[in-house]
Amino acid sequence: MHAVIRTDNGPQFVSRLFGDMCESWEMTYERIPPKTPDLNAFIESFHSNIDRDLFRKEAFNTFEEAYEAVDRYMDFYNNRRMHTSLRNMPPATFAEYCNIKILSMTSDFMRKIFRLLRLGGRIDEKRINMHILQC
Repeated sequence: MHAVIRTDNGPQFVSRLFGDMCESWEMTYERIPPKTPDLNAFIESFHSNIDRDLFRKEAFNTFEEAYEAVDRYMDFYNNRRMHTSLRNMPPATFAEYCNIKILSMTSDFMRKIFRLLRLGGRIDEKRINMHILQC
């Protein structure tokens, strides 16, 4: 399986560290052109969902608290939350329905991404703009 990561042009994504990480994990990295969020519509939609469902409701004092909350939300989003665009199924169920294997973020992968994106001791959720695709 070959993974592609697509992001906007935020400073954390144009950094050498991020490029080196993608290269070491043998991931293809794509940046959308500036001022074209419509080219990353799925993740933009996800951002509004996680912002509404989690970040506006909870405050985090530590990285670990934020990580655990996002991990729980990702499990809910992928395994229990109904998506109207997926025939009212969660993504994991829809993937099985379509006989598609999905690339899921492992806890280790998520931890590495969060470490990379952690800014000033807190996570800036508005800058987490990535989308993992299976090719």
